[in-house]
Parts: sequence; C-alpha cells; structure tokens
Amino acid sequence: RKRFQSLLTDTNKKERPSTKSPTTMRLQVLAWLALTLIAAVAAQESAEDTPPTREGAFLAVARDLKGLAVEPAPVPMYPGDLIFPGVVQNRNFTVQYELVNMGKMPATEVTIAESGFAGGAFRLVEGAYSVKVGEIEPGQTRTHTIVVQAKRQGYLETSPAKVTYKDGVSDKAKTTTSTNSVYIISESEKSYLQRTDLHLIDWAVILGLSAVLTLGPYSIYSSTKSALQSSSAKKTQ
Repeated sequence: RKRFQSLLTDTNKKERPSTKSPTTMRLQVLAWLALTLIAAVAAQESAEDTPPTREGAFLAVARDLKGLAVEPAPVPMYPGDLIFPGVVQNRNFTVQYELVNMGKMPATEVTIAESGFAGGAFRLVEGAYSVKVGEIEPGQTRTHTIVVQAKRQGYLETSPAKVTYKDGVSDKAKTTTSTNSVYIISESEKSYLQRTDLHLIDWAVILGLSAVLTLGPYSIYSSTKSALQSSSAKKTQ
C-alpha cells in the first residue's frame, strides 16, 4: 500500500502543471538573452585588447614634420576648421621618419621611399627621398630625416611614405606606409612676416612723429608766451 501511494504521489508531481506565468517565462528568456549578449561583447573586447602574436618582424612607421612656421593646434578654434601644419615658402622644415620593429624577428633590407615630398611642390635641401635603413632588431627604433622646402604657396598634399622590408618568415618583401596623407599650408615670406613681425621700426617712426607733433606746437606756444611776457614788461617800465 505504501508503495502504491508513493507511485501515485510521483505521478501527480509529474502531471502537475507549471505555476509560472507567461510573463515570468518571457522575462527569464529576455534576461538569459541579455546575459548572453553581454558575455559575447566582453569576449570580443577582450580579444581586441589582446595584441596579436607576430612570429616575424613587423614595422610601424610614423612621419612627423618639425620646424614648422605654424604648429597644428590640437583642437580647431572654430567648428569646421581644418587642422593643417603650416610652412613658409622657401624656408627649411624637417621631415622625420620613425620606424619601430614590433615583431619577434629582425626586419632586414629595410628601405624608405618618400614620394609625398618628391613632387613639384617641394624642393629637397638635405638627405635623400629613398634610403636603405638596413636591419632593425625586435623592439628597436630607427629614425631618418630629410630637410625640404615648399616651392609654392597654397594647400599642398603629401602622400604617405612607403617602407619595404623582409620579416624573416617569408622571402617575399612586405610593404607598409607611414601615417595618412597630410595637407600643408604654405604661405609667402611677406605674409608670414606681416603676421609675426613685431614691426619695431614702424612703431619707432610712429612714436617719433607723435613726439614731433606734440612737442612742436608746445615749443611754439612757450616761445610765443615768453615773447609776449617780455614785451608787456617793457611797456610797463
């Protein structure tokens, strides 16, 4: 009898309908989907933060302009302003290339080829547009500089520099580029001097003329007054 009652109790438990409402079940499903989505996003961000493993050499290239007449501002002064570095026509400025080997093997046969400043808008003063850097060890940084001038005024566009090397894994040469194209504002010598010169000679001339215009009438007034006073004194005597 006890065994029959036990079997009857188990059957009733299995056949008892669920007491959960449809709304509760929907909320549980939504919560499960939200947790799954959060876990997927976290896993993706973690994978992106982890730097990729590079078996061979890997070069990162940066190109920087120095000795500019106008340094680019970090933030535009007005909405919509474009941030361009500025140079003065026919004045020297320096272009520096920085190569960093972020891989695990030496980068060999490294060559820099600059075409952005090799066009008709610029003139090479010092250095070479194409140069063989040689070998760069893992973690090592190498630099190369050239000195150029802008030959004309206006907005001048420069394309990225190209760097070729072998990574030690493949026999095929790899190619990478420097930072993106750069627009440079080139202004004339006259415009630059008008904008930056202190105009000391001009101010000296203005001050001199002001002194003459102020002291001249005063000296005439003083001499006239003295003459009148002396004449009045003689008449009184």
